[in-house]
Amino acid sequence: MVVKNKTDISPVELRDETVSKNKNSSTSEVLSTSTETNPNGVVVETIRMTIVYKENNEKTRHNLMYFKIKDTVYGIGVYGPYSNREKITSTANIIFQSIK
Repeated sequence: MVVKNKTDISPVELRDETVSKNKNSSTSEVLSTSTETNPNGVVVETIRMTIVYKENNEKTRHNLMYFKIKDTVYGIGVYGPYSNREKITSTANIIFQSIK
């Protein structure tokens, strides 16, 4: 999932807002947050978290990335069943490395 938004919100604010909303939820757990610079020099705010969907009690893994290029803030989410967490992390790492 990719979202593109021309707003005044920064990637840090977007990350912190996402963390805040999910820390107050009984169905999600924020595993980690970080600020990383990829090999192309893009600063990326990341969140790794799990969410349990109430409808079917399915646990999912989410790797979220927020970054700004020129005047546009982007959000990329890689997610899926928790059982696929290694694939999700690997895919998110590939995307992180390729952001320009």
